[in-house]
Order: sequence, then C-alpha cells, then structure tokens
Amino acid sequence: MSYEKKLQKFVSALSSLKLDYDRFALWYYRRYDHNEMRRTEITRIQDCWTTAYTVMDPSILPDEMIVGKAYRPLTDGERAELNGYVAKYGKDVLKMQGSTAGFTIDVKLLLSKGIEWIIGEFDKKIATLAGTEKDMAVANREGFSSVIRYAHKVSQYIGGVSIKEADPEQKKLQQTMSKMLWRIPQYKAQNFHEAVQSLHFTAFCLTAIPNGVNVVLEGVDEALAPYLIADIDNGVIDLDTAKYIVGCFFAHANFSAFRDQDLTIILTGDAKNPVTDIFKEVKAVLDMRQPRLK
Repeated sequence: MSYEKKLQKFVSALSSLKLDYDRFALWYYRRYDHNEMRRTEITRIQDCWTTAYTVMDPSILPDEMIVGKAYRPLTDGERAELNGYVAKYGKDVLKMQGSTAGFTIDVKLLLSKGIEWIIGEFDKKIATLAGTEKDMAVANREGFSSVIRYAHKVSQYIGGVSIKEADPEQKKLQQTMSKMLWRIPQYKAQNFHEAVQSLHFTAFCLTAIPNGVNVVLEGVDEALAPYLIADIDNGVIDLDTAKYIVGCFFAHANFSAFRDQDLTIILTGDAKNPVTDIFKEVKAVLDMRQPRLK
C-alpha cells in the first residue's frame, strides 16, 4: 500500500475518535480551584499543569507511527462544571506557556540533547536565581519533567497493548513505539522516527490546552535532515516510510489541541534538503489546515 493510501486510512481512523481535550482543562481548573498552598501564582499554575497530566488517556491506532494524546469526552455534568470554572476564573488562567506571539521550541537542542539535559540546565540556573525569576524557572522545570513522566506512562500503556496484539506486524510496531517513548524525549533522538516523535510529543505536551498559545517550530527540516540522511544511507528507513511518519505528525496536528491553535513550521532548508521536500509533499497530499508551512 502506498504511503498516501495508508495515510488517508490513518487520518480517517484518527478523525473517528472525536478527541476532546477539554478534560485537561477541567482537571487544571479543579486543581486551581482547590490548591491554595503554592506560594506564588506562577507555581500554583504550574502545579495545575503537571497535575492535569494524570488524566491523559494514551491511545494507539493500527499503523500509528507517531503517538500523541487522547481524552475521553466530558459528561454533561463535567461540561457544566468546566463552564462554571471558566465563568469564575476566565480562560487567562490557562495561558501559562508561551505568549500571544507564540511558544517557540529550540528544535535542535531538544533533538540533540533531550529533555533530561534541559532539566539539568534549569537546575544550574535555579541555583543562581531568587524571587519571581526563580519561581518561573522552577515552574518550567516541572513542566519539562511532566513531559517525561507522561512519555513513560504512554510507553507502559502501549507495551500493555502489544502483549494482547495478535498481528505480528502490529505487535512489532507497538513494541518499537513503547521502547521509543521510554527513551525519548527524555534523551536525545537516535534516528529519524525518534526525532519526529520527540518533537511531536514535546510540542503537544507543552501546549496541551485548547485556545492556549500558538506554536512555532523553526528549522525543523534542517534539524531532521541529518537523521533522515543517515537512516537512508544505513538502510534503516525508506522515503515512503519517512513520508508516512511525517504524515502521522501532521494528522495529529489537525486532531489535537492544535485544532484550536496554530502550529507553524518555518522551513529553512535549501533545495538539497530532503526533509523540506517531504514536508511540502505531505502537506499537499493531506490538504489540511495544520500545520502551516512557511
């Protein structure tokens, strides 16, 4: 099956889930409403953020090569509860990450170092700070730590699914995904598949709330190119598989929290960059709103 047909099949399956990300917001508000123990507003908000991860429901579909987040739809009672919190506190309380200008991730740093290294840098910085600056740095550190914890949760979930999987090909894919998420985005990516998954997982988890902030990923094609070229040269991957992986990434951008935001990918590669061409081709094949390519 060509990657285009396989991708359309995956998009249809992902669309049918009717993902609802308001559950994250509900638990975020619940924690905010009941938690008055944190010393400052910024630490209180970050505590809400990391606590809300506990209700994320992992999922994996057949042939899925990039996994994200999935939520159960709210009941009528939960919907009324959420509306009450919105009326009481407003939506601004959700907007911790980023700014109106957009949340920007250092793609090359994430892929080449991993979140564990980034957390170590935060620890060094925290030791030199005080007051509000220290509170902000600690809050950001907690946010990155929660991404690692959730990646491990998804890894364990997929590992459990693989045990019950009868199809050998699907079982192998699920085991690959489970092992991958136990390593990344905590540590540096080792191949193209890991690099796209690490990028996807971190971007989605740090901007999980609908109507939160727009997300900007600059130079993704340049950052991913060395992984793809090495994998192709070593026979680890073919172009069709690489296109399908990117397609899974793009599909999630349309059925995730980004459905209420903008995910902008700024391409900086030249005519010799194979990832630049893949991004443009897959974007044309899917013909979806997200991500925006510039």
